[in-house]
Amino acid sequence: MILDQLILHNFGIYHGRHVIELTPTSKNKPIILFGGLNGSGKTTLLDALKLVLYGRRADCSNRRDLPYEEFLRRSIHRSVDPQDGAALELRFRHRVEGVENIFRIHRSWSTKGRTVREHVEVLRDGQPDPVTTENWTELVEEFIPSRLSGFFFFDGEKIESLADLDRSAEVLATALQSLLGLDLVDLLQTDLKVVERRNKEKQRSREEQEKLAAAQAEVEQIKERYSEAVTECGSKTNQVDRQKKRIRDLEEKFRKAGGELYTRRAEHEAERRAIENRLDTTYKHLQSLAEGAAPLLLVRELIDEVAAKSASPVSMLREELLTVLAERDEKLLSEVKRAGTPSEVLARIERFLNQDRESRRPLHPEDPSIHLSEEADRDLANLRGTLLSEAQATSSVLLRDVDSLTQELTQVERTLEMMPDEEAVSGLVRQLAEARKALAKAEAELKVAEEERERLNQERSRKWDAYTKMVEHDVDDRFRQDEADRIIHHSQGIRSIMEQFRTRVSERHVRRIEQLILEGFSHLLRKDSLVSRLSIDPSTYHLSMFGKDDQPLSPERLSAGERQLLAISIIWGLARAAGRPLPVVIDTPLGRLDSVHRSHLVERYFPFASHQVILLSTDQEIDESGLDRLRSSVGHSYRLTYDGREQSSRVEKGYFWD
Repeated sequence: MILDQLILHNFGIYHGRHVIELTPTSKNKPIILFGGLNGSGKTTLLDALKLVLYGRRADCSNRRDLPYEEFLRRSIHRSVDPQDGAALELRFRHRVEGVENIFRIHRSWSTKGRTVREHVEVLRDGQPDPVTTENWTELVEEFIPSRLSGFFFFDGEKIESLADLDRSAEVLATALQSLLGLDLVDLLQTDLKVVERRNKEKQRSREEQEKLAAAQAEVEQIKERYSEAVTECGSKTNQVDRQKKRIRDLEEKFRKAGGELYTRRAEHEAERRAIENRLDTTYKHLQSLAEGAAPLLLVRELIDEVAAKSASPVSMLREELLTVLAERDEKLLSEVKRAGTPSEVLARIERFLNQDRESRRPLHPEDPSIHLSEEADRDLANLRGTLLSEAQATSSVLLRDVDSLTQELTQVERTLEMMPDEEAVSGLVRQLAEARKALAKAEAELKVAEEERERLNQERSRKWDAYTKMVEHDVDDRFRQDEADRIIHHSQGIRSIMEQFRTRVSERHVRRIEQLILEGFSHLLRKDSLVSRLSIDPSTYHLSMFGKDDQPLSPERLSAGERQLLAISIIWGLARAAGRPLPVVIDTPLGRLDSVHRSHLVERYFPFASHQVILLSTDQEIDESGLDRLRSSVGHSYRLTYDGREQSSRVEKGYFWD
């Protein structure tokens, strides 16, 4: 299997679309090297490979106990609209029945409210393959079984857990059981125990006969109680019928006594109060109207006459002008007379001035008897044009309302006068109330009796059904016991055989795995005198080391770096034992190694770990000198750079020092 291309779209720390070519350039250059500082997205790449392949079953680093849908929601880049979502795509080659096929798996998801929608599509040789898409969860187990993925996709945390030999037994147990398929054996044994327990539950003892007799007695008892409940319901029904008849008789008497009108007294009295309130409100509106311009409606003709006799502004101006001219002419004549002008000339001047003033008067002179100021004239116009009209319209509406309400009030008062006296019907009202109260009580008692009858009927049916089944089961009891005994006997025998099989398989394959781990450790360490033999206990999976003298070697004899190399050797040995040509993805594996052990791992493990090795490293793990030693095995190299402004990492070609 070869991984050719990985595409990330708005996934995790990667904003936008990132296309990464992974195909090794040659058999001698199997390594695809990624360099990045802490927090730049190395582990996100490892998670992307796991997620695109395994989906819900992916063991991603930052998922922890999150539900799958919430993990997908948080995996969308923070600056992206969740409705736009994220996507992963992986193209790889794999041989199926001897023929190499090119697969492309596309996994995308988006959110809408609280809902996360995921879409998966698989293409085979460039064409959509609905069958493979539908069954991808099962088919991926044929490519890279999830139980073996930890041998091929691993990080420094897994190396740390295996480097602690006291904790490595638990990890080894899980790994070996997955590798040898013993987890399926354990699952089958558990299923057989469930089968045995269920068949033991089917076995019936002699106590069943006593239970059958007790069930029969319960059926007889519940029948008797049900019969009593039926009788009680009949009695309560009769009581209800008697109370209903009494109420009908009282209602007829009440109707004949005019009770129907009486029952509506409160309604009519409320109606009368409402009309009185409305009438009072209308009178208040009329009173308020009387405080304004409304009284002037009584002298409307006088106001119109005043308006007719008032001088217009033009006429008033002409009169004032003539007055001014008269005063001027008088002064002019006085001046001419003092100047000694002859009387004949003076008379002619006076006639001329009089004729001039008269010529300036209109042909039909107005003779207004009233002169109003501009402000008074405007007020008079407003009074006639607006205030009096509004007062006239409003008062007309209010007076019509008074007339209508007065008629309604008279009608309601007449109706109240026709109603019967309270003393005439109060006795019947009291008797009706008591009768209805008695009816409600009788109906409640009847309901309780009917519910009890129904409950007893259901209980009677259940007990009868249970008794019938017990009788039927009693007939077949002997046959079922024999069948259950046979199943339990065979199941116990199978479990014993499987336990022997489990032990022998473990012993057989553990020896081979011990040798593969030792070969890898010796190859990495190159200390022939340190460890000569490794041993794994098939029952406890505890790893023991032995020196050249075949004496147990204490883990304390190994340095921290040598223990990490041993952890790498364990993973390497298990991957080789799996016998599957799969790529290896390693995330930051050199954290606690010194320069010597780091050099061993760079030169002796990475180039030989698999036919394709994807290595995720920091600048301190694979430094400049390490890059020089590894360069001949590197087919592609990339650098992961984080941009704080965009809050996103990008994938660039070339390692740190390229």
